[in-house]
Amino acid sequence: MTSGSSTDEYDYSDTVNNLLGPMVHNIANRYFIHSQCICIITEWNGNILKYIPKSVTIFHIQIGGIGSTIQEIEDSDLLDSSKLTNGTQAFERLLTETMDAGCESYIVQVRNIASVVHSFARTSRRAVIRSCKKVLYLPATLEGEMFPLKNIFSMNEMNHMPDIIIVRFVNVRNLSKFVQYEYENMNYKCKRHESPDSKNKMKNRSINFNKASGLNKAADNANVIELVTLKFVGKNPSSGTVLDVWIADEQNVGFLACADLFPDKMRNLEGREIRVTTINYLPYVVLIHDNETPVYDGVEFLVFMEFANKINASWKLVLDEDNFWGTAWPNGSGNGILGNIAEDRADVGFAALYSWHSTFLWTDYTVSCLTAGVTCLVPKPKMLPTWMSLWLPFSPAMWTAIVVSIVVITLALYMLAKASSRHFGTFTLESYATWINCFLTTLGMFVLQPPVDAEAAGYGPMRVFVTSLLVFFLLVSTVYSGGLASILTVPRHKQMSSYLLETTICYRYEHPIDTVKDLADSNLPWVNVHEAWVWSLLDSEDPVSKTLVQHFHVLTEEEMTALSTQGKTAFSLEKLAGDHYSVPIHINETAVHTLRIMNEMLYGGHVVTIIRKSSPYKEYFNQIISSLYETGIVHYWEGQTIQRYMSQRLQIAIKQSVVLDTQDGPIQLTVVHIQGAFVILGLGLILATVLFIAETGYCVIRQHYSNFKNKFR
Repeated sequence: MTSGSSTDEYDYSDTVNNLLGPMVHNIANRYFIHSQCICIITEWNGNILKYIPKSVTIFHIQIGGIGSTIQEIEDSDLLDSSKLTNGTQAFERLLTETMDAGCESYIVQVRNIASVVHSFARTSRRAVIRSCKKVLYLPATLEGEMFPLKNIFSMNEMNHMPDIIIVRFVNVRNLSKFVQYEYENMNYKCKRHESPDSKNKMKNRSINFNKASGLNKAADNANVIELVTLKFVGKNPSSGTVLDVWIADEQNVGFLACADLFPDKMRNLEGREIRVTTINYLPYVVLIHDNETPVYDGVEFLVFMEFANKINASWKLVLDEDNFWGTAWPNGSGNGILGNIAEDRADVGFAALYSWHSTFLWTDYTVSCLTAGVTCLVPKPKMLPTWMSLWLPFSPAMWTAIVVSIVVITLALYMLAKASSRHFGTFTLESYATWINCFLTTLGMFVLQPPVDAEAAGYGPMRVFVTSLLVFFLLVSTVYSGGLASILTVPRHKQMSSYLLETTICYRYEHPIDTVKDLADSNLPWVNVHEAWVWSLLDSEDPVSKTLVQHFHVLTEEEMTALSTQGKTAFSLEKLAGDHYSVPIHINETAVHTLRIMNEMLYGGHVVTIIRKSSPYKEYFNQIISSLYETGIVHYWEGQTIQRYMSQRLQIAIKQSVVLDTQDGPIQLTVVHIQGAFVILGLGLILATVLFIAETGYCVIRQHYSNFKNKFR
């Protein structure tokens, strides 16, 4: 990918490239040859590309020159790239493409290195592919240092760029004595075509372009090029360190010390300070820093401290507790934990953070150290009125079946009685003479009251049918009586089968909220202190998840404490893999008496630590997390943190909140248990009284009407 073109004429910049070219080729062969691609960024002259091995994919971005669409890039540390010049935006779009293509090696030859460093920081936030880059900065002129190294190494962006090399000329002499060879005549290992003449030319010279030569000394007229890197470690990480020196004279070309140009600086940070952002969120993070002896504990904090000890680093806190987990906005700014990471105010952030897609655009994640899920404490279902106990032994479907059966039996009795009378010449008994009589006879058999004249039904079909009905209603009534006795006297417990527990709860209580669908259908608001609780549901196309997102509300701890005992709100909390709950402040033992834990999770997730995109800490952090997780230490810390800083009584109370009836064993029946019977008796008396008055009135009116009619005949 090339933006613009460069001249091939030999000029002052060609001299620079000819001096740097053999060194660049050496470094590219040693460190960049196995990269997926190499990105070359040049200004005005792109001849340095001639020295890059052809065996690797090359992206070239040209700044300035004839026909280039990018004439200059802006030296600005703004996070919002939309406020930059058009040329800078075009450059960063191309740079982002190289990062997303998987380029991990960059060679930069510009006059203002700070502008490129700022662009690297911005584009790494927008790129999808995250990796720690190896960057080689080359001078564009021979006139001493092209930029003050101290100013470059002290830039904030350098906190995430350990593998950076800045090349500078130290002693450039006798350029005319340095014989220049065209790229085609150089004996490079990656040379695809080589003529016999070029072999003879190179044979007459002792210059070794292929590998570091390990020269012990430099000639007086040698051209000396220093390779300086960011120290990155220790208490003064912004200082520079000379890695090696490239020597070029008439006899030899190569590195003086053959040093490793990209050493693993993360192995030992020598006390370098890592900035940590988090919040107090038990049992993940225990953060008590208001007293004389601060407390830093919790599962994730212990994991981080193991990481810091492993790489010999110190740390300091960067807090924004008022915004909790915070957020990151498209312009690069943010607040809370996520904002501190997105704006490079902190290097590492943790506090039960899930691998959310929305935050993945602006941050990076380590491997998971824990698995957890979000559920809710919902209002306990209220016990149904005791007068409804007569209806509870059967489900609505069962009652529907019984009503249909009574109607069908009534019709069958009436029609069978009429048919028997017509075909067998028997007289119709009073119990089956009319529809009403058949209906009342059927109701009597339902309550185990046989027909008054059952024996007079004869030996025909009528007698057989009535007998089968008596057996049928005996079975139904027995089941009903057993269910009624069970509901009134023997409560169900969690130790019983899930089916019996569920059916008993449905019988004695209002329908409980146990599943995600139940919570959505209840239209009950569920609340917490931050919108991060619904981030895992935002991308879901499930209608139930969309309903839950609509019902979520952000409240303060004080507001939730006031609502916790009113029975009108659900409260979200996390359940960890060790069967422990992360109990918020507004949930106490008083509130648990009115709440019940759901059986089903709203969603689950992997708890991760967030870091800056392309952070150099990621690899070692992942190693520590994997080791602690595989050995079970993380789960041990979970239990220890619960025991030290959280209430065991509250943990048990939440787990036992699924048990609605705490009565142990049979109970003595009272008048309350037979309220349903008295209700039916009262309804019967009222209905009978109303019918008696109505029939009496009807008879009186009818008698008066008859007398009046007879009087005027």
